[in-house]
Amino acid sequence: MSLRKALTQFAVGAVALLLPSPALAARTSSAGIDLSQLGHNSGSVPWNILVLLTVLTLLPAIVLSMTPFVRLLVVFHFLRQALGTQTTPSNQTLIGLSLILT
Repeated sequence: MSLRKALTQFAVGAVALLLPSPALAARTSSAGIDLSQLGHNSGSVPWNILVLLTVLTLLPAIVLSMTPFVRLLVVFHFLRQALGTQTTPSNQTLIGLSLILT
């Protein structure tokens, strides 16, 4: 690398470090949801987060227990075994077909 190219890169780097003001982002106001205006006592934030995470954790089990997804998947598995094919169609295909038919 030539000396001129190195000095040019150094100068560009120095200018970039010394003049950071164009790169500063504007401050934004914090967005929040105020449920007290709706007449509901929303409780504390940690409690709301705990309830939300609990519901999100239990959601897959609720969906599986309320839909025929598991039954269809078991029937497709038995059908695949009855046809004598171990891996055709694949498990991913059977799950996708069960989801679509659910």
